[in-house]
Amino acid sequence: MKKQGAAGLLAVGAVVFVACLGGSYLGIGLSRGHSSEFVTHSGGATHAELHQAIVLTPQQEEKLIPLEAKAKKREDELRSSLNAANADLARVLANERSYSPEVEKAVEKIHKAMAKLQKATLEHLFEMEGILTSEQYDQLLQLAGESLPHSH
Repeated sequence: MKKQGAAGLLAVGAVVFVACLGGSYLGIGLSRGHSSEFVTHSGGATHAELHQAIVLTPQQEEKLIPLEAKAKKREDELRSSLNAANADLARVLANERSYSPEVEKAVEKIHKAMAKLQKATLEHLFEMEGILTSEQYDQLLQLAGESLPHSH
């Protein structure tokens, strides 16, 4: 029974780790602050690289500044929540010896935080439509979609 409990905890830990990487990649890969210098995971494109790939005009870049600032602020808030949820799971794992209701609640809290981050990132992506040409927007969505399979 103890081996099953340890295996269960390892499985939960692995799932949480992979999910966090995926959520982090999506958030980092598609949202940026003014610096545009986000690190990528597993070969995915940064938001700055996506901007470069769709060849923004200086006017478009200027119009994106308030959207980017708003997205960066929201991302920072959501990352803080995700970090807190991960810390909660760490505390629970220190006290639990099996996949308990407390572990499940902590994992669900992480999932909810990750989902909020992904939703905010996608909202930002879709918010850009009004500033981009139809061709640029189509290209942005295509590039963002191509980056997702490499987010782990």
